[in-house]
Amino acid sequence: MPDKEVKWDLEEFLIAPGDKEFQGAASKEHVKAWLAYKAGTLTCECGNTVDDPDNTEQAHDFYKGVFPGLNLTKARNDRRWVSTTSDYGDVQGDWMCSVWTTYRWGLEWLCGKQWKNLKDDLEKEYPDKRYAPEDFCGEILTRCDLFSKLHKNKLLQEFIREACTLANFVIVPDGMNRNRNFQTFDRWDVTLDLFWKQKDKKVSISGRNTSLDGADLSRRFRALVDSGCLFQTAWLRQQGRVTHPLFGDSCGVASKPKNEEQWFTLVKEMTRRIRCRRKAMECFLAGVPLTEPKDCPPAGSSTSKKINNK
Repeated sequence: MPDKEVKWDLEEFLIAPGDKEFQGAASKEHVKAWLAYKAGTLTCECGNTVDDPDNTEQAHDFYKGVFPGLNLTKARNDRRWVSTTSDYGDVQGDWMCSVWTTYRWGLEWLCGKQWKNLKDDLEKEYPDKRYAPEDFCGEILTRCDLFSKLHKNKLLQEFIREACTLANFVIVPDGMNRNRNFQTFDRWDVTLDLFWKQKDKKVSISGRNTSLDGADLSRRFRALVDSGCLFQTAWLRQQGRVTHPLFGDSCGVASKPKNEEQWFTLVKEMTRRIRCRRKAMECFLAGVPLTEPKDCPPAGSSTSKKINNK
């Protein structure tokens, strides 16, 4: 069990840690704060820009305490860890459900014209520049009113509120968090299908990490998932099959939402699964059995509580 002196608030909005304004129910202010964080313009009380939450000391302590059996020690840089359990090897922290990918799809379906106009404007102004998510988020902040339909959407607000908590943190083999983007559209259900379920399928490695062994990457990820230490009960059926996909009819098909309805389904289901995962973590930390819930209270609700580890 975790050290009894350590405390983790599994509902804290990590983009604005300690700021009481953001620790309540979801609102459009959570969306704006996330945009500023992504753009690199959000500052903390000390005046510095907010650190990537999955690479802070709090995150490191959380990984060591909440993911049992990994026996983590720091590697030569802050983003990598070494598990002394031989099956896992080098690992690193990651976000399970991607906020940027989900937000970008929301732009396409709820603010398609405005999103296209923004991209066209940037291309005309800087034709040779390759834009990154932080560039787009910074530009969106300067014209927030044009994207109000998306920012006022309650489903998006609740998803961002939940996804920016410790309940969305996960441990993966070093290098996997980048490689999954190329093949899964950053969907966690497809990631599980590709890297875990299809045990006999060779996973190709693309992008900057061509030196990685796809088969070894999959083997180590399967070992992590099969150990139960990643709290994946909301995603995996008991008999060892991936749960129903986030939308559509197949987890094995890496695709983005094809319409507004699919996007709504995706966002709502990811939010539900993050909440259920937080419940599983709370039960583990409290040392009580988990009765698998279908729905769990949202972060910042009146039932929220900080876990005092035993």
